[in-house]
Amino acid sequence: MNIIYAVVLSIVLLLGSFLIGGVYTIVPVTTANAVGSFVINRYTGRVWLCNTNSCRDIPTMVPGQAPAN
Repeated sequence: MNIIYAVVLSIVLLLGSFLIGGVYTIVPVTTANAVGSFVINRYTGRVWLCNTNSCRDIPTMVPGQAPAN
């Protein structure tokens, strides 16, 4: 019976986080290399750099993976 309560609580918390915070986090950036906003999917970790014209996918690091040169 405790497992059922834990599953229901997990589902309620996940749905609540979608309703309160949304799936995406938008972070504005202005640097020499980038102007626009990073759009981050909070649940998958996928990142896009978006400006007024387009969005492009930014590869993310996997823990333990060597950075690309």
